[in-house]
Amino acid sequence: MKATPNVFVLATMLAALTASCSDQVSDPTAPTTGASPSPSAALVDVSGLWNWSNEDLLTMPEFAAVMFGIPPEGPITQIRCVSSGTMVLTQVGSSFSGPAERTFISCETKGGFAFLPGPAFAPTFFDVEEGRIQGTSIHFVFGGAPLPTPSHGVVSASVGGVATVLKGTGRTIVPGHPHSPVPLEPPPAGTSTMIAWEATRP
Repeated sequence: MKATPNVFVLATMLAALTASCSDQVSDPTAPTTGASPSPSAALVDVSGLWNWSNEDLLTMPEFAAVMFGIPPEGPITQIRCVSSGTMVLTQVGSSFSGPAERTFISCETKGGFAFLPGPAFAPTFFDVEEGRIQGTSIHFVFGGAPLPTPSHGVVSASVGGVATVLKGTGRTIVPGHPHSPVPLEPPPAGTSTMIAWEATRP
């Protein structure tokens, strides 16, 4: 069964997700020991065109699922979304940023109900912001109020000092979160977590 929720309803659902998420998410692949690289250490180059893909896991309470037109699957409905696109990064020293585009997205509940979210939930165009590199660790934010997604990960492969594969995780700052640009009262329980993100050179 397929459904295309109204954009306004999608935006309203976002306000029903939890404000308890953190803007710092542990990445089990990121280095946790060892000395920081010296300022004179060669920086990995992440500039240029990338293809990216990610997987998000959402949970929402029963009333929010009903509001979305999604058949509730118990007190909490679990939703998995996959998306992909391109981005062009510009690097200056240890900082990077650039525009990104989402060219595909699909969502499905654990019980198999599939739907396509609108741009209020998953914007087509957004920015990679506040990027920084330290050794092989990378930190960045997928921008786009009210849904910034602070993330971090690693340069998992490189050739001649040029990164060829990036991997990371993150957690979306939903409306109502203390760091969200949308000042709402804390909403009921729910989460929005980017559990896997990867970028490769074309």
